[in-house]
Amino acid sequence: MTTPPCYYGTDCSLSNSASNGQELLAGLGYTPSSLGPKIFVYELPPEFHVKRNIHKIDRPPLHLAILERLLTSGHRTANGDDADFFYLPISSRDLKRAFLLLPALHYIMEKWPYWNATAGARHVIAMEGDVGTCELPLHVRLLTANVTWLQFWGLYDYHPSWSHIFHNRIPCHVTGRDIVVPFMAMSSHDRYVIETPLRPGNKQRPRNFTFFFAGGVCGSGRYNAVPPHCTYYKQQRYSGGVRQRVYELYSNRTGWRVVTRTDDYARDYSSSRFCLAAPGGGWGKRGIVSAMYGCIPVMATDFLHEAFEPEMDWSRFGVRVPQRDIPRLGQLLESFTDQQVADMQRRTSCAAQHLHWSSSLGGIMKESGEFDAFATIMAILRMRIREQG
Repeated sequence: MTTPPCYYGTDCSLSNSASNGQELLAGLGYTPSSLGPKIFVYELPPEFHVKRNIHKIDRPPLHLAILERLLTSGHRTANGDDADFFYLPISSRDLKRAFLLLPALHYIMEKWPYWNATAGARHVIAMEGDVGTCELPLHVRLLTANVTWLQFWGLYDYHPSWSHIFHNRIPCHVTGRDIVVPFMAMSSHDRYVIETPLRPGNKQRPRNFTFFFAGGVCGSGRYNAVPPHCTYYKQQRYSGGVRQRVYELYSNRTGWRVVTRTDDYARDYSSSRFCLAAPGGGWGKRGIVSAMYGCIPVMATDFLHEAFEPEMDWSRFGVRVPQRDIPRLGQLLESFTDQQVADMQRRTSCAAQHLHWSSSLGGIMKESGEFDAFATIMAILRMRIREQG
């Protein structure tokens, strides 16, 4: 009689093989993804995860969402020697939780040979912070200089409004190394995204507004804090100055809805042709949410990649202008023909599938999840493997 394997690990899927290695779901017919990449997931002691209250994190824990999908997607390998990438499932959200990161790094350096063999290259870590890796202490950033960061913030060059977050002018996002990922949430104005007109059968509103933006302008939390009252230096640099400039120029323009608050985000996103994809104090989710409502995103922040850029070119479905050209934005958006707008809307609806975590949260456009945010991350990692030979 064959003795069944003793399973252990994060999801009780690991067991010891006859060759003294590890196996995944031994005897259960586990078939890894034929596409790849193959990703080794580090098993960490409970003090790094189980003993931490994830409900104290002020946003959905990206590191756990990625972990859950890796454990069920067929991309996981139990053989680190055969892995394309290595995933460290730990929260690195600001200094309150990033204090766990350094001990975790030291732990995997001592227990496995892979970090030391690669100097941290091909290691993947999620970063949930407002300004990405720029939240980390400089010594941690230097130690993780070769890590592929999955983060919401894509500031890839020096921007004067965010000069205070730069360590020796090191960019928060390194193009070709890191991946800007879409925010994973159903909160505030995106919790009603199930009402999107991209979902078959939902109400289709006429898009009577040329442009829509609603939200804080000066960043103070006060809805009446608008130009010219953004006098405090933090208010002036909030959003890189983009929200302030757009509000100043277009809040009174006919056919444009630029306000500090709205009682119905779903209605306004669904009733507008173009929507501002603006950052806040750091990353912003409005570009993602606007695409999921079928509203063409408008990007006007210099040196900032949106989700999955540059691999997914937002200029193919959205409108990008340099910050200096914000005064020309009205003329530009109103010059598009109905056919041009229809073409951009069609491409936006396609892009929206990449920006939603449908394989984790469920589809909102009756999509299959085949091309969702997690699948897009895997596709980018596969591309990196081919590029690096």
